[in-house]
Amino acid sequence: MKYVLILITVLFFSCNNGDKIPDVSNIKIDLQTQRFEKSLFAIDSANFSDNFNKVIAAYPSFGENFISTILGADPKWSEDSVAAYVKLFIQLHHSVYDTSTLVFKDFTSYENEIKKGLQFVNYYFLTIKYPIKLSLTLAH
Repeated sequence: MKYVLILITVLFFSCNNGDKIPDVSNIKIDLQTQRFEKSLFAIDSANFSDNFNKVIAAYPSFGENFISTILGADPKWSEDSVAAYVKLFIQLHHSVYDTSTLVFKDFTSYENEIKKGLQFVNYYFLTIKYPIKLSLTLAH
């Protein structure tokens, strides 16, 4: 019984209901959102291949990854085959894109949450040099 009383006392005093969230508002995070999906679905189909290449070039680290990893295009495919594949993807998924633009019309709240998370990362891991410029590329 004596040990139970000690255990209950320790548990009672170790519990803290007050949230102690550090103030990270002074940590600067420069986050720029790039809307890849807007560029992708805005490609003019008249000269699709050239316009598609321009979009991929505008997002150098994300474009190729999107094609191979997300869309699953084989790197062995010819450029024309990849362009035709992406064009078909755009045609088949345009209604999904239209709906997502309504749902995610204002992305500000999500950007703010991401910035706040990065501020906490900086607060807890001081070895990261801030301010740092980050780019968030979105694809619905």
